[in-house]
Amino acid sequence: MIDTVPRMAGEDHGGAARIAGLAEAEAQLVRALEHSQLVLGLYDSNDRLQWANEAFRRVFLDELPLPVPLADLLRHGHERGLGIRIDSDDVELFLKGILYSKCVDWLNLSS
Repeated sequence: MIDTVPRMAGEDHGGAARIAGLAEAEAQLVRALEHSQLVLGLYDSNDRLQWANEAFRRVFLDELPLPVPLADLLRHGHERGLGIRIDSDDVELFLKGILYSKCVDWLNLSS
């Protein structure tokens, strides 16, 4: 909800308490997602996996430490038979195709 009530400069009206409440809600959400059976991972803008819940780590990581680039995660999984099935003996060729597709998509979006 957006607070649209006009305020005098310097008035807080519970702003600090709301921020603290949001921080606690965020912490509760992360704890709940950590133990969810949904396979959840968060990537940054450079395709590095920054956070993964227990289910994601079981399926994809096998002790691989975070943060990890997506390409390294896919190589790791291909070598160990984890996660996404890559129907190719040449994982590097597969990765080049992904990178090419991402570049084409980015170029199309930026024009």
